[in-house]
Amino acid sequence: IMSCEHFLDQFKTKLNTEGLRGQTVRSYITDAQQYCEWLDKYRGISVENASQGDAKAFLKYLKEEIHELRPGKFGTYSLSTIRRKIGVLKRFYYAILEE
Repeated sequence: IMSCEHFLDQFKTKLNTEGLRGQTVRSYITDAQQYCEWLDKYRGISVENASQGDAKAFLKYLKEEIHELRPGKFGTYSLSTIRRKIGVLKRFYYAILEE
């Protein structure tokens, strides 16, 4: 089993070749890390064992649960944030499946 850190490093390397701003790369890595941590905590699996159903459950969790959006500020994610996270997950899987 490969650790999520390996996949996050792979994703970061791929993003860095795309000429994205540093802040954008950090945001994308944070989103992918959130997904990895959710898989571990709520599904007890690693990213390479996740199914499309797991990804859908994660998106449902993002939409319906209360999250700490910023230190001390709690609420639900906006639709635009959720859309960004969906896009990041797609890019994350493309990056790790390329290897």
